[in-house]
Amino acid sequence: MHYRHAFHAANFADVFKHVLLIGLLTEMSKKDKPWVYIDTHAGAGVYDLGGGTGGSAEEWRHGIALLGSSAEPGAAAAPKMVEDYRTALQRCGFDFPAGRLRYPGSPELARSQARSDVGDRLVLCEKVEAVAETLRRTVHGSAIATQIHLRNGYEAWSLLPPPEKRGLLLIDPPFEQPGEFDAIAELAGRVTARFASGVQAIWYPRKDERACNHFVRRVARETGRPTLDLRIDTDGPARSVDANGIAKRRMTACGLLVVNPPFGFQDKARVALPWLSNRLAQGPAASWSIEPVAG
Repeated sequence: MHYRHAFHAANFADVFKHVLLIGLLTEMSKKDKPWVYIDTHAGAGVYDLGGGTGGSAEEWRHGIALLGSSAEPGAAAAPKMVEDYRTALQRCGFDFPAGRLRYPGSPELARSQARSDVGDRLVLCEKVEAVAETLRRTVHGSAIATQIHLRNGYEAWSLLPPPEKRGLLLIDPPFEQPGEFDAIAELAGRVTARFASGVQAIWYPRKDERACNHFVRRVARETGRPTLDLRIDTDGPARSVDANGIAKRRMTACGLLVVNPPFGFQDKARVALPWLSNRLAQGPAASWSIEPVAG
């Protein structure tokens, strides 16, 4: 699998991941102490859904476009975690109904939650030089202290422990290399060895359930910390046909592993996920789940 951030921006997996990311940072911000956000595979920061690399797949039509806005009838009943996500999108300048289609990636959404007066900080890793340069332009002039490292995200463990002693590390690779599950599990273990109290959010695609289940259990073993496995399945068609008439396998399900989930996060996610699953469903068997993982 090759999951390009730009090509799949704002699809169902992005919405799922970003709603939960906002939820995690919201809980962490309840303490008046600074946190650091570390993104191992940061990407460009913002993606144009109206054309170019971001809009070419138009997967956002089965993602963010299905959430609607808080102004539509009945939308006020959306869970708080979803409303917080919508607010973060507005802070970043994204507004689907109004036609503003520059969708913020994880770094920009994290920056929207960071508190300059408290001293929250961003550390972003991106190994592709051209993408890293775009990211630099995106964050230029920010009031939030931001460092960009031109390096492989699997080396992010070497940046730990942070001086803040509180932080969230997002592990969200493009899954373009064989053995990516093994590399992630090893990274999670190294992160825990240096930063045992740090929160880790690990996104993963679900195509081979047996491999996914083995991966989830291994991360729990490598970290030895409380771990939640959050999943969503849209029950969409397993294959699609591209512009050249070539059939391709589609991702219709994904998960997010959260190591050291903040207090209160699980209860709020348990309210948000059924609402999200209903909105993002593409078939009658769409589902969601939240399960603690035993190492």
